[in-house]
Amino acid sequence: MENGTLSSVKFSGCKCRKTASFDFKLKKRGKKFNVYKGRMHSCCADIQYAAVKARANEKGSSSDLVDYVVALEAAINLAPRFSKYCKNNLTVQFPELHLAVMDNVSVFNKLFSKGSRALSSEEYVLFEPYIKDLKYFVTAEGIVTDACPVVIQELCHFSYHESNGMNVLRGLRGAWEKNGKSFRLASPSTKYFVEKCTESEIPCAINNFFQTHRCTAVCEKWLVPNQKQGAPAATDISTSGACGPVMELPPSYSYIVESH
Repeated sequence: MENGTLSSVKFSGCKCRKTASFDFKLKKRGKKFNVYKGRMHSCCADIQYAAVKARANEKGSSSDLVDYVVALEAAINLAPRFSKYCKNNLTVQFPELHLAVMDNVSVFNKLFSKGSRALSSEEYVLFEPYIKDLKYFVTAEGIVTDACPVVIQELCHFSYHESNGMNVLRGLRGAWEKNGKSFRLASPSTKYFVEKCTESEIPCAINNFFQTHRCTAVCEKWLVPNQKQGAPAATDISTSGACGPVMELPPSYSYIVESH
């Protein structure tokens, strides 16, 4: 009745391989991925809710999807260095992410695919812990949303600064933890490294981010595009996906922690 995977062949953010079992009914349809809700299983009998992501328009391959695991690894490596700049003891938590091949595929997939591509055997999927009330903070195109907390903006700016102006974290979604001390993020919804992205993807994301980001006292001295030699050239594209002109950053404002 359920879909299931073999043990993960590549994983990040944890120390053991896991499997996933999930419902044949689609939870959410996206442009790149379709999302199913299920469970993650580990060798120590630990079970937790999972979001399972399958390619929306084509059969998922190991060579393609592993780039999303690598993108998460880059974000995880940034987090400890960024944490020393966080005020009020706030923390940013990235999840574990697993890449696994399908083992069994439910016969009901085609009936409940809602017009989307049905899963097939031996294709690869991604799965990670399920986050309730997930909100987009920074889009895949680098645009900061109204829901984005200040600390997440600072994290993205930090990634730009640490990469010497060559990259920026993007495609970040998450939720505020009930303990009031941390933001729990999903894995980035984009690939990260230059060689894995299109020629315009990263320059456009950088331009879009700095058009919509407002520096704080934490990040106002970090690198910005107009300080970098040979900054990306701007092109005219709508806010739904691409660049606008490179802009001078507006004046910084005081650091604000939203009440929850």
